[in-house]
Amino acid sequence: MATEEDELDALEDHGGGEQSFVEEADEISAIIARVVSTDGQDAAAVYERYKCILYKYQEQSQLLDAILEDVVGPLSTLLRQQSVLSDDSSINTSPTTQTPAPSITTNSTPHTNPTATTLSQQQQQQQQQQQRLHRVLHICRLLNVLVIVRGYKTVVKFFPHEAADLEKVLGVLGRVKKLAGCVTDAEEGLAVWEAQGILLLWLSILILLPFELATLDSSVGAEESLASRTPAPYTQLVARLLTLCHEYLQHPGVAREMAALLLGRLLTRPDMRGALTEFLDWTEQALAAPETIHTPFLVPGILQATCFIFKLGQRQHLLQGAHRVWARLLQPLLQGPRLAGNALARKLAAKLTQRLGLTFLPPRLAPWRYSKDESSLDDTLAPDAATSAAGAAAAAAAVDREGVSAAAAAAAAASGGGGVEGGGDESEEDECELVEEVEEIVEGLLTGLRDKDTVVRWSAAKGVGRLTGCLPKELGDEVVESVMELFKPTESDTAWHGGCLALAELARRGLLLPDRLPAITPIVQKALCYDVRRGPHSIGSHVRDAAAYVCWAFARAYAPLVLQPSVDALAASLLVVACYDREVNCRRAAAAAFQEAVGRLGNFPHGMEILAVADYFTVGNINQAYLTVAPFVSAYPEYWLALASHLVCTQLRHWDKSLRELAARGLAALVASCSEYLSTTALDLLLPACLDPVLEVRHGAVLGVSELLPALKQAGVVLTPECNAQLCALVPAVDKARLYRGKGGENMREAISRFIEQAAVARLRFNAVQHGKVLEALDENLRHPHTAIQVSAVAALNQYSRWITHLAGLGKVLLVPAVETLLFIDLERGSLNRLPPVPCFAAAQVLLTLIDGVQQEEDVDQRDIASRVNCITALGQVCTTLFGAGGGTCTTHSEEERRARGVALMIEKVMPCLATALEDYTTDNRGDVGSWAREAAMQVLTTVVRLLTSRQPVAHHQSSLAGLVGASVGRLLQQAVERIARVREAAAGHLRTLATDPHTAAIIPGSATLRSALPAPEEGGDAAGSVSLDSIPRLAALLGTHPAYTTHLLEGLVASIGGVDNTLAKAASSALVDVLHTASIREASSHVRIRGTSPTPISTLPPTAVASARGGNAVPGMPDVGIRMPERSAAGPSSVPHVGGRAQGASCADVAEQFLCLWRRHARSARLATPLLRCADLLATKTDILHRSQLAPPPTASSSPPPSQHAPSPAADPATGAPSTSAVRYTLDPGPACAGEACGRDAPEPTPAAQTDAGVLSAAALGATDGPSLAKRTAAAAAAQPGTLLPPATAAICAAAAATAAETSRDSASREWFAHGLIQLTRGEIRMCTDVGRLLDAASLLCHLLPTGEPGRSSALQGLMLLLVSKFPKVRRHTAEQLYLQLLTLTPQEEELETGEVHAASDAAAGVDGKGAAGVGGVAAGAEAAAAVARGVCMTEAVLDAAADVLLCTTWDGDIVAAKVARDELAGMLRVQLPKMRAAAVAGGGKAAGQKDENSSYQSLIDDFARFR
Repeated sequence: MATEEDELDALEDHGGGEQSFVEEADEISAIIARVVSTDGQDAAAVYERYKCILYKYQEQSQLLDAILEDVVGPLSTLLRQQSVLSDDSSINTSPTTQTPAPSITTNSTPHTNPTATTLSQQQQQQQQQQQRLHRVLHICRLLNVLVIVRGYKTVVKFFPHEAADLEKVLGVLGRVKKLAGCVTDAEEGLAVWEAQGILLLWLSILILLPFELATLDSSVGAEESLASRTPAPYTQLVARLLTLCHEYLQHPGVAREMAALLLGRLLTRPDMRGALTEFLDWTEQALAAPETIHTPFLVPGILQATCFIFKLGQRQHLLQGAHRVWARLLQPLLQGPRLAGNALARKLAAKLTQRLGLTFLPPRLAPWRYSKDESSLDDTLAPDAATSAAGAAAAAAAVDREGVSAAAAAAAAASGGGGVEGGGDESEEDECELVEEVEEIVEGLLTGLRDKDTVVRWSAAKGVGRLTGCLPKELGDEVVESVMELFKPTESDTAWHGGCLALAELARRGLLLPDRLPAITPIVQKALCYDVRRGPHSIGSHVRDAAAYVCWAFARAYAPLVLQPSVDALAASLLVVACYDREVNCRRAAAAAFQEAVGRLGNFPHGMEILAVADYFTVGNINQAYLTVAPFVSAYPEYWLALASHLVCTQLRHWDKSLRELAARGLAALVASCSEYLSTTALDLLLPACLDPVLEVRHGAVLGVSELLPALKQAGVVLTPECNAQLCALVPAVDKARLYRGKGGENMREAISRFIEQAAVARLRFNAVQHGKVLEALDENLRHPHTAIQVSAVAALNQYSRWITHLAGLGKVLLVPAVETLLFIDLERGSLNRLPPVPCFAAAQVLLTLIDGVQQEEDVDQRDIASRVNCITALGQVCTTLFGAGGGTCTTHSEEERRARGVALMIEKVMPCLATALEDYTTDNRGDVGSWAREAAMQVLTTVVRLLTSRQPVAHHQSSLAGLVGASVGRLLQQAVERIARVREAAAGHLRTLATDPHTAAIIPGSATLRSALPAPEEGGDAAGSVSLDSIPRLAALLGTHPAYTTHLLEGLVASIGGVDNTLAKAASSALVDVLHTASIREASSHVRIRGTSPTPISTLPPTAVASARGGNAVPGMPDVGIRMPERSAAGPSSVPHVGGRAQGASCADVAEQFLCLWRRHARSARLATPLLRCADLLATKTDILHRSQLAPPPTASSSPPPSQHAPSPAADPATGAPSTSAVRYTLDPGPACAGEACGRDAPEPTPAAQTDAGVLSAAALGATDGPSLAKRTAAAAAAQPGTLLPPATAAICAAAAATAAETSRDSASREWFAHGLIQLTRGEIRMCTDVGRLLDAASLLCHLLPTGEPGRSSALQGLMLLLVSKFPKVRRHTAEQLYLQLLTLTPQEEELETGEVHAASDAAAGVDGKGAAGVGGVAAGAEAAAAVARGVCMTEAVLDAAADVLLCTTWDGDIVAAKVARDELAGMLRVQLPKMRAAAVAGGGKAAGQKDENSSYQSLIDDFARFR
C-alpha cells in the first residue's frame, strides 16, 4: 500500500492547484493563542473564521499534520482545565460540606446571616459553573472541526490521558447531556451536540488507562479492602459509563459513533468480562423489544459497538460470545426485515459478519497464497526486462500440465524469485478444523456482494478477502469459484460490481492463484465493457470502474511473467476504456490502471510512449480522448483493431445520441491508421445496419458511414463498385423503409442530412432518380419544424449545391427546381438560417421572397421570430451574392446591368424592408424577442450600406442614396440608446464601422461628430454595458444635427427613459435634459426677448440693458426692460457660446415638435405609451421647454401673431443710432416664463417703494402679470390714488393689455401649443385605459401641466376629474394626492369685480367720465370686460383652499360613490365642465346614487315571484 507521503508526492507532481503546506498556519496559531489567553472566552468569537480555514483542507487533510500537535495540544489542555474546574465546583457544593455554626459573642453588634451568605456563595458558584460549562462547549466545537477534517483517530492521540481526569470528564459529560434538554436556539443545540461527541471521544482514550477501574472510582472508599468489596462485576463508575453509552447508542450522529468506540474499548478490558456478558444480554433485550422511533438509530449503534468489541478484543476471550452473537444477534437481523431499508445497518452487519468469521478462524496467513518478490523500477524498465519470454511460456505450459506449484516454480525461475508460500504445509491445512458457522458466514458475505448499496458490497468484498486468507486451499478455491459465478449474464449489475471488488481484494492478498488468470481475464474484459440499457439511460459505469480496479490490483500483485499471457488483452481493453468510455471517472480509472501496469510490469506494448499522451488528465476531456488520444494510440498495430471494432460494434450503437455522433467522428479519425479495415470490414457491417429495426443501431450506422466517406476519400481509398452502389442507394432505401416515421424519425432525418452533406464532399455519384430522392429528402427536412433538422438540412444543401453546380448541364436542370421549391416555400418556415450559395440567375427572385418572409404576419399566433431572423440573415447573404465581390460568374447579364439591377433592388426593396425590421418589437414569454430581428437587421443594414457606397452608384440613384444613408444612421442611433445593452453595443459597433469606412463616411451627415460620440473599440470588454451607458450623453448631443437623427434619437431616448432599467432611465433622462439645457443657453445667448415683443438680438440693445439683464441688478436711470437671461446650471456648459455664432444642435422648438409628432405616431402604443408619459413629465418638470416664450408654434397659416400685438419699436438715439434709453417704451411679456403662476412661484406684489415721488406708477410697481391681471392692478392703483395720471410708458402698457385682453385665449393657445398638445395626447392615453401604471403617470403629468394658461388648464382639469372617479382605487388616490400638492403651489387669481363694478367699468370704457378723456377707470373696465369674456376655471384663493379641503377629507381609495360625489363638488368649485351625462347626474343629486333597481339582481326576481305567488 502506498503511504500518505507517496500520495502527497503524486498530487504535487500532477499539479492541479493542490497546496503543499498550510498557508494560514500563523493565523491559526494566533487564534489558538487568543483562545488560550482568554481561558476560552473568545472561542465562540473565532469559531467561524477558524472553521473556514480548516474546511479549506478537507481534500488534503494530511497537510494539517504539521500543525496538528500545536493546535490540539493547547486546546485539549484548556479543555481539561475548564472541565476540572467545572466539575470541582459541583463537588464543593455537595451535601457533605457542613456550614460552621455561628459563634456567640458578648457584644450586641449585629452580624450577617450565615445562611444568606451561603446562598449567595452558591449562586456565584453556579454562575461560574455555567460560564465554565459554556467555555467547554465552545472549545469542544473547535476540536470537533479538526475531527471532521482530519479524523478522530489522528486527533485523539493528542488528548490528555491522566487517570484523575476520567471521573471529571464523565461528570462534565453528564452536565452537558442535561443541558441538551434546555437549549434555546439551534446554534446552542449544535454546540451541545458536538461537545458530547468530543467528550465521549476523550473518554474513549481515558478508558485505556492501564489501571484497574476500581482504583479510579472515588465512590469506592479508600479504607475498604479487596475482601470487603461487593461481588458486583463492575463499580459504580463503570455503571455510569455503560448507562450513558446505552443512551447514546440510540442517538444519530457522531455521539453514537463515539459511544460505540467507548463501549468497544471499555468492554474489551481484561477486568470487564462480566460487563461484556451483561452488554450482550442488553442488546438481545433491546432488539427483542417492540419497535419505536429510536429503533432505526439503535440497531446501527448496537452493530457498531459490537464491531468495535470484536475488532479490539482478544480472540480467546471473544470466542465464547461469538457463537451467541451470531446465533442470537446477527443471524436474526440478516434474515429479518429491519435491515432492508437501512444501508448503514447492512454495512455494519457485513463488517460484523467478517469480524465473527475472523474470530472463528485461527489468525494465520494462508500458506498457499501467491506472493511476488519486490522489484525496483530500474529492473522493470531494464532493456532485458522482456527477454524472459521463454520463461513466461514455460510458466504458462506448467499451469496446464502440473498445476499451480509448477507454474509458480517456473515463474519464480524466470523472474528470479517469488512463488507460492508454504508449499509443504499441506498436512497443517488438513489438521485445521472449522466450526460450522464459518460456512454460513462466508455465504452471508457472498450474498452481501449482491447488495444494492456500494458501501455494503465494498465491506463484503473486504470480508471475503480476509476470510479467504484464513481458509485452507480447497475452501479458498471454492470461495473463488463462488465469486466467479457472480459474472453470469443473468446476474445483476450489483453482482458484477461486487464480484469485481472481491476479485481485486483476492488478487491484492495473493489469494487469486496464477492458474485462475486465464479464466478471469475474459471476465475482466467483459466487465470493462459492461453497459446495460435501462430505459432512457444505461447502468454499468460502476462495474467498469471496478474492473479497472481489478487490473490495477493485478499489476501490483503478479510478476510480469505470470501476467504475460494476459498482457495484450488487458492492455487493449484498458486503452479502449481510457479513450472511448462515456464516463470521465471510468476513463481516468482505466488510464490510472494502465499507468500502474506500465510502471510495475514493463511488458505492456509501447507503454511509455502511450503514457506521454494518454495520461490521467488528458483523457478527462471526452472530445480530446476520442479525436486526439485514440488516433495516436491506433498508430500502434497492437491496438488499432480493438479501438476500431469497439467503435463499430459498441459505441455506434450506444443509447446516447451525442455519443453516437462523437463515435462516428472518432471512427473517421482512425482512417489514417486502419483505412483497409474501415473501407472493407467496417462498411460491410455498417451498411446493412443502416436499415436495422433498432433505432440506435441504424442511426449510428448512418452516422458512421457519413463520417467515413470524406475521410476515406481524403486518404485516397477507392471503394468497390458494389460498395458505391449501396452508398448511392442508401437515401432511397431509407425512404422506402419509411424510417422517417415513428420513433426516432427525427434522428434519422438529421442523420440522412449529414449523409447527403458528406456524400457531396466525397463526390458520390448519384443517378437522376437518386438525385431526385436526395432533393426530396432535403425538401422534407427543410420543412420540418425542428431546428436541428433544419440546420442539418441547410448544411447538406450548402455542400450539395456547391457540388451539383460543377456537374456539366445537370446543375441548372436540378438546381433551378430546387430553388423554386426549397428556397421559395421554405423561407416562411425559417429554414434558411444559413443560406447556401445561390446562383446569380436566381438571386433576384430569392431576394423578393426573403423580403416577403421578413414581413410580420397579421395573425399574432402565426408569427415566428426565428423565421424572420433567418430571412434577414439570408437577405444579407443574397445581397452579397447579387452585388458583392463574391457574387460569382453570371452569364445572363453583363456586370454593369447586374450591378444596376442590384442597386435598384437594394434601394427600393431591401432598405425599406430593413427599416421595417428595425421596428420589430415583438414580445412573448421569452421577453423582447424582436431584438433578435433588430440585431440581424442592423448587421445586414451595415452590409448593404457599405455595398451601396463601395462603388459609384448609378446617376438616378445617387440623389436618394444620401438620404437613405442618413436615415440608416438615424435608425442605428435609435438602437444605440435603447433599453437592451446587447443591442446598444451591437448598434455602436455598426455605427463605428460605417463612420470609419471612407466611402460611407463621406455621405454620412456629421460623420466626424458621430465618430467622436461613439465609444472607442478598446472601451468594450467586460464592462460593455457601462460603456454603452457612458456613450448615451454623447449620442444624445447629436439631436438636431440632422432631421433623421432627431426623430430616431428622440424615440430611442424616450424608450429608455420609460424603461424598467433604473440606471438606463437616469442616464437617458440626464442626457436629454442636458441637451435641452444647452439649447436653451445657446438660444438665449444669441437672442433676447423683451417682454411682450419678438426676440431681439443682443447687439441692438443698449449696453446698460444687457449689463442689467446679465448682472441681475438694475442700472440707475434704466427702466426694467425684462430681459430674460438663463440661469447658469452646474450641469450645463461652463460658458455661454459666443453671441452671434451659428446655433449648433437641436432647438427646444424642434425637440418639442418632434416629440409631439412621435407621440401622435405612437398614440396608445403598448410599448411607448408609458415611456411617452414619463418623458413628457420629465420635460415638464426638469426643463424649461414649456416656459420659454421663444418656442415658436408649428409652422401653420395662423401660427404667427398679428403685427398689432407687438409693441412699437424703440426710438433710435440720434447720436449713436442705438435705441434711446429715454424714449424706449418696453411692454411686459405675458408669456408664462416670467409669470409667477407658470413658474410655480407667487408673483411679486407692487410695493410703495417702487412708486415714484410724483405718484407715477411704473412698470416695476405693477409687476409682471398677464393682460387682465395688469388691467385690474392698474385700476386698483388708480383708485388708490385719485387724480393720478399714468406715465406714458404705463399708459402704453395698459392700452396694449386692454387691446389684447379679448384675444388672450387665442394668443395663449398659440404660445403654449406644446403644453396644449401634451394635454390632449395625455387625455387620449387615459381614455378606455386599464393599465394602472399608465394611469398613474398620466395623472402626474396632467397635474404638472396645470400651470399652463387657458384652455389647457381647463382641459387638464377635465382629465383629472375623470381620473378621480377611475375604477382603480390606487389611481383615484394617487390623482387626488398629486392634485392636492399642485393646488398648493398654484398662484391664486385676483378676486373678481362685482357686477356693479363691471357695469361702471363698461361705462367708463365707453368714455362717459364727465371729462371726455379715457382715464384709469375706463382702461380697467375695458380690461375686465375682456377678461369676463375669456373667463375659464376659477382659481381664487378661497376656491383653492376649499378644493384642497375636499381633496384632503375624501377617502379616494374607498367607496367609488363617495368619490364621485366629492369629484362633482370639486368640479363645481373649480368651474370645470363635466360631460353632460355627468351634469345630469349632478342635477339629480344623491337620489339617483342611493336608489336601487328592483331588477338589479336575480335574487330580487326570485323574491318577487315568491311574493306574488
